[in-house]
Amino acid sequence: MNGYRVGVDIGGTFTDIVFMDEDGNVLTKKISSSVDNYAEAIVDGLGQVFAAHGLAGTDVLEVLHGTTVASNAILEHKGAKTGLIGTKGFRDILEIRNLRVPKLYDLEWDKPPALVDRYLRLTVEERVSTQGDVQTPLNVAEAEAAVETYEKALAEARATAHEEIAKVQADLKAKQDAEEAKLSQSLQAKIKEGEAAIDKALQDALAGLDAMAADVAQAACERLTGDAPDSAAVNKAVADAAKARQA
Repeated sequence: MNGYRVGVDIGGTFTDIVFMDEDGNVLTKKISSSVDNYAEAIVDGLGQVFAAHGLAGTDVLEVLHGTTVASNAILEHKGAKTGLIGTKGFRDILEIRNLRVPKLYDLEWDKPPALVDRYLRLTVEERVSTQGDVQTPLNVAEAEAAVETYEKALAEARATAHEEIAKVQADLKAKQDAEEAKLSQSLQAKIKEGEAAIDKALQDALAGLDAMAADVAQAACERLTGDAPDSAAVNKAVADAAKARQA
């Protein structure tokens, strides 16, 4: 029985699987990509092909796979900042492109941004022909220096990010403390206003009671004795009683 070579293309939406045996017979399977773990779609798709055609893992000679997920992220300018190490003399090839525009005389055409910002494009000495022949060997020292440049830039970016985060956190804390202090002062002022209003209302109520008590006392004395009592004496007696009550 012929064995199969399996090719897998992992895309952001679908994962395509192709089985080809030694005679060129082909089996295919398209399955939705598993974004959280792209390997799950591969395993699931292989299992479905095995089940549909009575195959097992021992029937597979090799598995080759590629993905467009990373390239799509770069093309769509999503994800992390990307650096590019290229051949010396070709640093600006991403912006030069093929020197053509969609409409030759369209003065309002805006060239799309380069896939990698220029400051993130580094070059090293090397050259490979279109046939894959090495014309100029890679200068390993320059390549290592380029990697070190990226690592240094990354470390500096992380340090700057931490500083900015700390500054933002400090600013937020200061604003929060200021708002809390302002709120506390406002609450204290409201509490004092409330206490003053309550005290005034109490004093007004007590004053009304004192006046009522004086009237009642005067009427009671007059009814018991038959004579009208001295108003000043009654008021003084009520006032003395109020002072004693407050004490």
